Amino acid sequence: MELNSPVFLFLFLPLFIAAYYFAPQRLKLVLGILGSLLFYAWDSLTYLPLMMGLTLFAYLLGRGIQRRRGQKLSLLLLWLGILVNVSLLVGFKLWAEVKYPLGLSYVAFQVVAYLVEVYGRESEYEKDFLAFSFYLLLFPKIPVGPIVRYRQLREQIKNLQAAPEDLAEGVRRGKVSPEERDQTLARIRGTTDLADLRDCDLVIEAVVENLDEKRRVFAELDRIANSTKYGDTALLSGAVSFTFQIGYANSANDQINVSTTSGLLSSHLGLNTISLAGVTGANAQSALTLIENALTSINVITGQIGAAQSRLEFASANLAISIENISASQSAIRDLDMASEMTNLTRNQILLQAGTAMLAQANMMPQTVLSLLK
Repeated sequence: MELNSPVFLFLFLPLFIAAYYFAPQRLKLVLGILGSLLFYAWDSLTYLPLMMGLTLFAYLLGRGIQRRRGQKLSLLLLWLGILVNVSLLVGFKLWAEVKYPLGLSYVAFQVVAYLVEVYGRESEYEKDFLAFSFYLLLFPKIPVGPIVRYRQLREQIKNLQAAPEDLAEGVRRGKVSPEERDQTLARIRGTTDLADLRDCDLVIEAVVENLDEKRRVFAELDRIANSTKYGDTALLSGAVSFTFQIGYANSANDQINVSTTSGLLSSHLGLNTISLAGVTGANAQSALTLIENALTSINVITGQIGAAQSRLEFASANLAISIENISASQSAIRDLDMASEMTNLTRNQILLQAGTAMLAQANMMPQTVLSLLK
């Protein structure tokens, strides 16, 4: 498929981008691989087994090279990989009757660069075949141009891929407590019915009769706060603080701290100071004020948890974009060094051969002079 063709620009590419964008995270790798194989096989289905075979061949060679490091077989496998890929390119160039598949040279040089890095211990071989296929075959990399060494971005990509899990863990922790919080609010709001004074004498009598019930309510609040945990971490029995790693570096910009200023125990909410002994209208009004303050405190803590969840979810979305951008950068630089090194190798070979020829000529000159003197 030609990159400047209307079919690619106005049909294939928009449909691929839309499908990839809306696909679930676990299906993006598979969708990227299938879309790329369709791109390569558009002009001829014979290119499909070619690209699939080249990918499997490179994956197995990388695995074999790493497992045989330090042995002669490792070097032989490296040269086998280079020979097969270069021969493939030369064969298509010389065989004019066969149309050259778009992107083959890009993929072939990328395979050679990958094998050289694995052999030179500059990077480990990729264990995940789907991830390797996605990296090798993804067609949007073709028009980008020369690309970076894989090892330069490998650690950043690993850490960034781990960071969304850390963020998801934080979001899960924040979602543990809403039901318990709602129970706390419901129980506290229930106490305001008896403290809301209209006819003072009648309310005082009701409060005295329900004093034990209120104590049980506050004890239940403490039980809920103490039992609300995520794993072994208590979430409502006191102020909490979590630090989540959201980037690859150990810096403040790559970490998010999530914390609350207080817990939801009755002592934190000021409910333990409510005294209904010798109840008067003033005491009931004071109790109502404390309960309203407790409701305000719960709303503040709820706001802190909600803000933290929003921040973590936003950071997760931003990380997904960062991973995509860094992966694209990695893809865009991968075979730059390979092309440069091949050019340098050819130049050095020419210089070496020229130097050898000059030395041979210099050695022949004395012999020529001696033959003339004879």
